[in-house]
Amino acid sequence: VVRDGDFSLVPDDCTLHYTARLHEEFTKFAEDLGKSGLRLSQPSKTDEIRQMFSEHQGVALPDFLPHTVLHQLVKKQIDSITQTCIFLVDRVFKYAAEVVLHVQSLIFEVYPHLRDKHHKLAIQVLNETKMTTVEFVERMLAKERTVIFTTNAS
Repeated sequence: VVRDGDFSLVPDDCTLHYTARLHEEFTKFAEDLGKSGLRLSQPSKTDEIRQMFSEHQGVALPDFLPHTVLHQLVKKQIDSITQTCIFLVDRVFKYAAEVVLHVQSLIFEVYPHLRDKHHKLAIQVLNETKMTTVEFVERMLAKERTVIFTTNAS
């Protein structure tokens, strides 16, 4: 069920149809991401951008967005969505654990001792994978915070 997506053992259990459930999670994530980001159209954010702009403008430069202001805005945007990204990893792995443990209970029903050992092993592997995923997400967000924007005139 987990690896091949064969739901013939549990055709009526919609909670195990993980492709659809993960689609729901990622759709909710997209909505949450939009809610958690900076609201640049809010008056307070507009004033903040103007203040950053005036601090970085320099003497008699034309009105353009300096790299430092853009970099600060991107950094603030990434900081505002970091928790939403980490929360998605938590939700997905919580759901994955539910699916794996439910399938294990079906398969190892007649072997309770083996089921307990397999349960511990599955939780351990899922937790290790979750930690690796969280580290990857944090690394990618850190890279985005330090991205350098360039323009190409051609």
